[in-house]
Amino acid sequence: MVRAQAQLAYQNININSASDIGAQVRFADVDSLLGRIGARFGRTWNIDDTPRTITAWVRTESVE
Repeated sequence: MVRAQAQLAYQNININSASDIGAQVRFADVDSLLGRIGARFGRTWNIDDTPRTITAWVRTESVE
């Protein structure tokens, strides 16, 4: 079994400035883009011709 995975997420943050008697705080706008790709590899084995099975899998991914 092989299951490929891919994900792309975009985020924009825009916070208004704030102030009080002692300080004024300004925030810069932030844009973020996150990508992820990966795959899951697995195999199932039957044991001694009975309904029991063993499943093993490995998952790998990369986030940028």
